Amino acid sequence: MFSGFTSYMSNLVAGNELARVQKELEEQRKGNYAISYEVQDLNFDHLRRKRAFVQGVNIQLEEEKNKEELIAFDNLPDILPLVPKGNMAEMNYEELMRTTASEAEIAEATANGTPGDKMFDYNSEDTASRNSLLDRFELIRKRQVLLSGADALPVAVIFNGYVSGAAKGEEVQSLLYGRNIQNELIVCEQDLDPFTKTLELEIDNYSALIAVGGDGTFNQMINGMLARPDKKRLPVGLVPTGQSNDMARSLGITLESAVSAIENIAKGEAIGIDTTRVLIDRSSESGLATDTERLSQCRHMLSNASLSMPARIANGANTWKGCFGSSAFGLSTFLQGVSCGFVEDCYQLSIDDKPYSQGGVNTTLMQVSNGKYSNGGMIMNPFAAINDGLIDICWISDPSW
Repeated sequence: MFSGFTSYMSNLVAGNELARVQKELEEQRKGNYAISYEVQDLNFDHLRRKRAFVQGVNIQLEEEKNKEELIAFDNLPDILPLVPKGNMAEMNYEELMRTTASEAEIAEATANGTPGDKMFDYNSEDTASRNSLLDRFELIRKRQVLLSGADALPVAVIFNGYVSGAAKGEEVQSLLYGRNIQNELIVCEQDLDPFTKTLELEIDNYSALIAVGGDGTFNQMINGMLARPDKKRLPVGLVPTGQSNDMARSLGITLESAVSAIENIAKGEAIGIDTTRVLIDRSSESGLATDTERLSQCRHMLSNASLSMPARIANGANTWKGCFGSSAFGLSTFLQGVSCGFVEDCYQLSIDDKPYSQGGVNTTLMQVSNGKYSNGGMIMNPFAAINDGLIDICWISDPSW
């Protein structure tokens, strides 16, 4: 996945420490994996919010100040820029971010009335402690993809003209050509064309797949690739022109113009992101259809899957999108409310093959999240990350919320 991760905290490390860490990170280069994150991208708010929590950790927001802190997460893409080293990846957040103080220092602090066994506070620790914490992590690696030059294959542009408009296809092609990236525009004219055209594509003739459209276009393209009988895969990119654009937000891609998205793609740097397989009334992938019927049997979720209230809102919004665009979600919410459509449903929920509750979960909203955004930019789960290897589940237990 070609991402648009942007630095949001430029003052994390500076001076001699900046030079030291930068040199260390440069030495981590291996093979065709190129590290292009700057040290300023080391953002510990990502870890505090999106750390891959181990099973059984519940996140509770009991203080108003914690709720206020979540507001700032709106400006952070859903990508973990760094990961714990080695065996530290198995630690939960509390263990990983515990203070770097020695046992003697902890004992002394405790004797003086200060909790010594505490969480690490990057802003208040000294330089030595900061360095010790940084040594627990390494930057995620980006794979370099050959997109330009004489030896590069063209990229396949899966273009949804209904969402984007014909002129957008010409603009995207021109921007790609301007960066010496050969491309072929594959126009989608019917509802499931992004899926079928990717499924049937002569994939060996291309270096990457780029979706020009909204979340639906991107999702269908990914599902078409993952449904291929030959199991062949390509790096994928996104130029967001839809109404929701939740995946673009998760990836940190600017929505205002195609230029920013194309610039990200032109770097030719790909990172891995997660998908969540959803089987529909099936227990395995055995015997799945190989055409569009497959979408009614198995899908790969990229952003989120909603049940109850969000699903009813999204289903209703589909009727009005052509006239009202993204405002269709607000209209659908209003219509569901006045028609008393927000009622509780009961779900039997199992996590890692263990029932969560014997009596089921009664809720007006349940969401399985890969990223934090839903329905055009609403933050449904601020702790979700699209590259942490986990899915996040949230629901409302109080129907009066």
